[in-house]
Amino acid sequence: MLVSYTRVSSANQAVMEAWQAMEKAYEARQVLLYELLSELDGSLLPEDAFYLNDMRASLSEYNQSDSHDVRVRSAGEAESIYTSLLFMIEENRVLRADRDIQRLVSAIAQTEANVSQARSAYNNAVRDYNRISEGIRGREAKIYFYSADGI
Repeated sequence: MLVSYTRVSSANQAVMEAWQAMEKAYEARQVLLYELLSELDGSLLPEDAFYLNDMRASLSEYNQSDSHDVRVRSAGEAESIYTSLLFMIEENRVLRADRDIQRLVSAIAQTEANVSQARSAYNNAVRDYNRISEGIRGREAKIYFYSADGI
């Protein structure tokens, strides 16, 4: 039992470290997302402006929650909303030509490699933890983190 506990404890620690790395990558992207929201304020059609409020709500929920599961869900929601915002920017000639918006979109795209790498490392750590701790009474499986495109 001691060996099993040690393995589970080590696997849990690996999950926590991977989560911290993922949060660091998300924090860098969130700074850019807040800047993008500021740039887009007043620039969207009224029927599309709700995306900005939804994005702010998702980012706020992520920042205010201590719950791992809530943070995973709200980060996924923010990613999905960002995908919709990107589509709107590409469809709007004025927004597409705005240099500040394009700079932010480009910077956000550059952070995606870090986010993707951190997400992959986290999911690998979760897989290992769940495999090692399977069958232990009272343990809860950790949830995987999926991006808006399911990766």
